[in-house]
Amino acid sequence: MVSSGIRLGAWDYLKWKHVKPITNDEGKVIAARLDVYAGDVEQYYTFVTSEAYNALKEWMDFRASYGERIDDNSWLMRDLWQTTNMNYGARWGLATSPKKLKSSGIKRLLERAVWEQGIRKPLTEGTRRHEWKIAHGYRKFYKSRAEQIMKPINVEITMGHVYYKPTEHEVLDDYIKAISMY
Repeated sequence: MVSSGIRLGAWDYLKWKHVKPITNDEGKVIAARLDVYAGDVEQYYTFVTSEAYNALKEWMDFRASYGERIDDNSWLMRDLWQTTNMNYGARWGLATSPKKLKSSGIKRLLERAVWEQGIRKPLTEGTRRHEWKIAHGYRKFYKSRAEQIMKPINVEITMGHVYYKPTEHEVLDDYIKAISMY
């Protein structure tokens, strides 16, 4: 979410086929294209860093190592599964029977993480909101950092705010320039 600026709700649509690695002339992955809300009228593209792509690839390989059949229609995020074979009479919780992890589940994981790490504290009396939203904070971070280097209009395109239509290559070049600065 940090390297692409996607909304939390995008996780409800993302499958492995929506992640396409982009390589340089030497065949090294330099970024990956992410098709967000594919098949929907709100569909747009953005990019993720090579590190984010490699982490996703490792995750998919890890799942496959436990017997899940990974193909283009595999959800990027799935439920937890048993790592040992136990026969309970049902297939729920097995690596071979994946269940999509909804965006609400991802939000809950993020919330639990910031509380456990002590990053978020209870609200003081009289306040109704925390200083920043957990999931949306990643999107704001992406926008703030990307706008320091990328053309603002290209940042808007990668966040799904489509106002004009440059070529994908123009936006990718701008994105590569931004990630190389960090």
